[in-house]
Amino acid sequence: MLKSTIKLSPFSTKQKLYLYFGFKSRFCVAEGSVRSGKSIMDCLIAADYLDKCEDAIHLASGSTVGAAETIIGDCNGFGLAHLFKGRCEWGKFRQNEALYIRTTSGGNKAMISKEKQGSGNYNKVVIFVGGGKANSFTHIRGYSIGLWIATEIDLHYDSDDSRTSFVKNALDRQIAAIDPKTIWDFNPCDPHNPIYANYVDKYKKDYVGGYAYIHTVLTDNLSLSPERIEQIKSTHDKNSVWYKRDILGQRCVAEGLIYNYFNNHTEAMELPNDYEINADTLYLGVDFGGNKSATTFVASYVPDTMEEVITVLDERIKESLNPTSLYERFKSFIHRLTVLYPRVKIYKVRCDSAESNLIQGMKMLAMTMGVYIDILYSWKIAINDRIRFYDGIQSNGHYHYLERCTETRDAFAGASWDPKKTDTRLDITSYDNPVDILDAAEYSVEPLMKQITEAQLYVQQ
Repeated sequence: MLKSTIKLSPFSTKQKLYLYFGFKSRFCVAEGSVRSGKSIMDCLIAADYLDKCEDAIHLASGSTVGAAETIIGDCNGFGLAHLFKGRCEWGKFRQNEALYIRTTSGGNKAMISKEKQGSGNYNKVVIFVGGGKANSFTHIRGYSIGLWIATEIDLHYDSDDSRTSFVKNALDRQIAAIDPKTIWDFNPCDPHNPIYANYVDKYKKDYVGGYAYIHTVLTDNLSLSPERIEQIKSTHDKNSVWYKRDILGQRCVAEGLIYNYFNNHTEAMELPNDYEINADTLYLGVDFGGNKSATTFVASYVPDTMEEVITVLDERIKESLNPTSLYERFKSFIHRLTVLYPRVKIYKVRCDSAESNLIQGMKMLAMTMGVYIDILYSWKIAINDRIRFYDGIQSNGHYHYLERCTETRDAFAGASWDPKKTDTRLDITSYDNPVDILDAAEYSVEPLMKQITEAQLYVQQ
């Protein structure tokens, strides 16, 4: 590989560090914007591994087999077929598309040559498959692989059932490997996509064997001139999700967004933390957690004119709480509000009505706290009516949030429709589920929604 005639552009410092640690790590993940060099780096890491490893059979996957061959095999002249030019050959391996490779060490000539109908020149093979369908696992069943390099990993089929999940099957295919290595790349996607919680972010904390991660953006690709980058940026609406994901490399929902106006005008709705709130009453919403869902608190300010809603404080608790811990966290939340807004005399709190025992406990707690706290049940207005309310006040310029309320901001930005159910908000089992904090925000102002809507209509007239 070091003698390759392929001319590479210089790498950014960030990319050099990823390559340095990627060559030594057993798990590598490149996440980032389009054309930021992810695939080229991963192909270089894969080629270095293939040249030295002992295992004979390896896997390259994409959402489709065509994507795997184009992005990993070819990669605009930088893929495995080019990095091993002169010592590789395309063919078939047990009915799968495959790239046969000759390296100076490792592998198994006898096994590979048998598949190659008598050719003894190749000692390693990389099979290329698509991993995006529910039956994709059948293409790799029975294999024992050393390397798994995957492009567009977020588009691979995964499920809790390890028998049918392509991702889990591919990882299991590496159990018997002499020196396993996994390399993934993908463009940022919905921040609540399970690929983050189950693999990418989880492995940052607890993967044993070396984990290399990089987040790239367009400017990391030094083959693009500053002028060309500005041209590319000019083709995107800077307020769009398209720009945030493909240019800035941010994790965000691209399809099925509920709050499109919010996503395109997020900064316009943000107010500084010291924004003056003249209120004697704040409205709070509480959504109780459980079964890997977060407990959330949201405090909203609504002026006497009922013309707007401002989220002034929020909290998401990403852990299981017993009643005592819940009450302590709620007490702490109220204390923060009293410090921020000493003029407030009344806190009207609407709680998830499904948890009557917890609500009774909160009522007892409120009696001991030295401020007036009215603990009430949520109205449980239909979810889509609550969605229409917030979408309406956002579109009309009557919703804002304070800078510190990042949980609520990210929840509105990430809320999406369920692709499998018509007109239904996506609800997933995760501590990062945006629905939890949106429920709390909605509960906080449920009784005022009609008055707020009527006030806006009056103002518009």
